[in-house]
Amino acid sequence: GNVLNPLITVTFNQPIVRDSALAKIHLKKGGDNVALRSLTLPEAEALQPGTEAAHKETRKDTVFWFTPTDKLTPGTNYTIVVDEGLQSQEGPRTMEA
Repeated sequence: GNVLNPLITVTFNQPIVRDSALAKIHLKKGGDNVALRSLTLPEAEALQPGTEAAHKETRKDTVFWFTPTDKLTPGTNYTIVVDEGLQSQEGPRTMEA
């Protein structure tokens, strides 16, 4: 992918409810949200060849791909933020003794 139009991959250790992931994952430039577009695996592969092979063994509901809707600004710091309340398909995890 292009540095100003990157493929952003977010992977979780358990299956996530897709709508929850789309609502809770943000790209921030300072305190401002940068608009993201969710990608399918074929779209991610087109943006960054090798993505499909890299995630061949990955459970598809644990990985999400995004790209900014507009090119990023050179020389600027960006942060990926996952808000609290992300919903797992498995329900809340409990601690084991």
